[in-house]
Amino acid sequence: MFTKKMLAVFVLTLFFLSGAGAQDLFYSSNMRVSLNKQVFESGETLEAEITVLNMEDFPVAEAYLVIELVQGKDYYYPSQTSDVDNVFFEEKITGLNLAPNSKVTVAFSHVLPADLKPGDYRLDAYAKTVKTHLVGAPHIFASPKTVRFKVETGSGQFPEAKFGRTETRFHQFTGPVGPGIEPNSNIENDVFVQNVSDKDLRNLSLFVGLCEWDDTSCASFDSSATTNIDLLKAGEQKGVSVNLKASEMPDAYAIRLELRDSGGKLLSLYRNRSVVYGPTAKIHQLNVSDYIFKKGDEAELSLLIGPSPDHYLYPTFTDFTLKTWVENIRDNNSIVFEQSKQIDSITVPDLKTENFSFTSSTALDLFKVCALIEKQGIEHENYCYIVDASKFPSKEEKSELELEWDYDFSARTLDLVFSNKDTEVNEINAAFLLMDFATNDLVSSKSLEGKSPTTEKIEVEPSNFVLLLNNFSTGKQTRIEINLAGQLNAPSLQACAELGGTICSSDTRCENIAASSDSGICCLTECKGKPAVQEGVFPGFSPILIFIFLVLLVLAIVGVSIFYFGKEQRKRKVVGEIIEKIRKKDQ
Repeated sequence: MFTKKMLAVFVLTLFFLSGAGAQDLFYSSNMRVSLNKQVFESGETLEAEITVLNMEDFPVAEAYLVIELVQGKDYYYPSQTSDVDNVFFEEKITGLNLAPNSKVTVAFSHVLPADLKPGDYRLDAYAKTVKTHLVGAPHIFASPKTVRFKVETGSGQFPEAKFGRTETRFHQFTGPVGPGIEPNSNIENDVFVQNVSDKDLRNLSLFVGLCEWDDTSCASFDSSATTNIDLLKAGEQKGVSVNLKASEMPDAYAIRLELRDSGGKLLSLYRNRSVVYGPTAKIHQLNVSDYIFKKGDEAELSLLIGPSPDHYLYPTFTDFTLKTWVENIRDNNSIVFEQSKQIDSITVPDLKTENFSFTSSTALDLFKVCALIEKQGIEHENYCYIVDASKFPSKEEKSELELEWDYDFSARTLDLVFSNKDTEVNEINAAFLLMDFATNDLVSSKSLEGKSPTTEKIEVEPSNFVLLLNNFSTGKQTRIEINLAGQLNAPSLQACAELGGTICSSDTRCENIAASSDSGICCLTECKGKPAVQEGVFPGFSPILIFIFLVLLVLAIVGVSIFYFGKEQRKRKVVGEIIEKIRKKDQ
C-alpha cells in the first residue's frame, strides 16, 4: 500500500516526466517547522520558526517558502479525492539563499481570524526555487512539511465557504491531473463552491488564472477570469462555469482558483493543471558550483533537462539548442561566460545532465546565471536567477599553509613559522600537533589563529619529530617530518665549566636551570641533596608506604589460599557424591 508521500512522488513522476525519476526534480534538502504552541484561541497570533536545510554541495539561490494554513487534520493527495480540508490562507516568503550544506531559519507569524471556527488545523510549508522543489510541491498540494494545531475556543464560522474538490472539473476531469489540450484551445471548467456555514453569503468573488508550471512563481497569468457569485445560501453547493484559454507553447500549466468573500478575504484556495500537447524540453535544475569567485577560479554550471510534460502523446523533441551564460552584474551585465550545446533528442523517460566549465576572467560576487532552450529561433525555456554573495554567509578565504622551521642547538628550541601560501589571505585558521617520531608521544599542540605569518617556539631536546598541521580553512591535514637527531651540522657542545655551571653528583640534583654540555646536564644554579634513602629498605619508598604494601601482600596471599582451599573442598565434595552414586548403583 502506498503511503501519502510515496503516492505523491508517484504522481509527480507521472505528471511531470511520465516515468523519469521524480527525485531528480527535488534538491537534497529538508525542513523543520515548530509552532509557539499547539492549542490556540481564535484571534491569537500563531508563530512559527522554519528551518530549511540545503544538503547539496552547491548553493541554492533565490529560493522561497510557501506557507499555507489549512482547515483539516491531514493533507490529502490526490486532492480531488476528499473535501475534508480547505486552504484559507497563503503567504510567500522570498529571499532564501542557502550555502552548500547549510541552513537558514525564518520566522512566520499570523494573527488567526477572530471568527475562526474551532477545530483541527495545520500549517503546510513548502520550499522551492522557480524551477526546482526543495520540500513538497505547492502547485499540486503534495508532500508539504506539516505541523498540526487546534483552535479550541470561539463561536465564529470562518471560513464559511470552500471549493468542492470532488466535483470541480477541468476538461471533464476532477483534480490536478493535467488533462491534455490543443494549443490556444478553450479550457472549459465547472467549478463548484459550497457554503458550509448556517448563514447566506453574498457577493463572493471567484478568480481562476492559468500560468506556466507553478502559480507560486509565475509573475503574471497567461489567461484569467473573475466571476461574481451574488448569493450562496446556507449549506448550498453551486456550480460556476469559467472559461480559460490554453497557451500556445507545449508545457504544463497551473490553474489557480481563489474564492473570496465580499471584503476580499480568502475563503478557499484550490489548484488544477492543464497540459498543452506538443514536443518541448524543460529545464528542471540550473546550478552553479559556488556563490563567489576570484579571478582565475574554476567554475561549473550543471543543468538538468527533461522531456515534454505531454504525458499523452509522448512526443520526441529533436535538434534543439541548450545555451547557458553568466553575466557580471557589477560590470553592466557583461557576459563572462557563454556556451551552447546541440542536443539531438529527448523523450520520455529521458533526463539529461549537461555540465559547463569555465575559468572566471574576473572576480564575481554579484552575477546572473541563465539558461535557454530554443529550436529554429523559437524559445521554449528561458530561466535566470541572481547570485548575490552578500546574501550568503561570509565566505572564509582559503589558503594552503607553509611551514618553515629552525632549531637552535645552543638554546635547545625549535622555531616554527606558519604562513599562508596565498599572501592575499591574511588570517590563519589552523592547529598543529608535534609528536615524537619513535614513540608517537605528544610533545606540543596549539591552535593557530590570527594574522599570517605566526611563530611558535618549543623547547625540546634534539630528536626526530612528526608535525601534523590541520588547516581548517581548506579542511586538509599535512604531515611534516622534522629530523634533528644526528644532524651533521649540530654544533659541538661546550664543557659545563665553560657554561659557568656544575655537573651535579649522583646524590644531588639541580635546583632549577640546566643546560646541555659535553659532559651531560649542566646545572647553572645550585646542586642540592636528594631525599635520604634508608638502608635495608626499598629506596624511594617511605616507611608507611612499605607497611601498606606488606599488609596488602599478606591479604592477597590469604585470599588466594582461601580461594584454592575452597575450590579443593568443593572438588572433594563433588567427587564424593559421584562415588556414592556409583556405590548405590552397584548395590
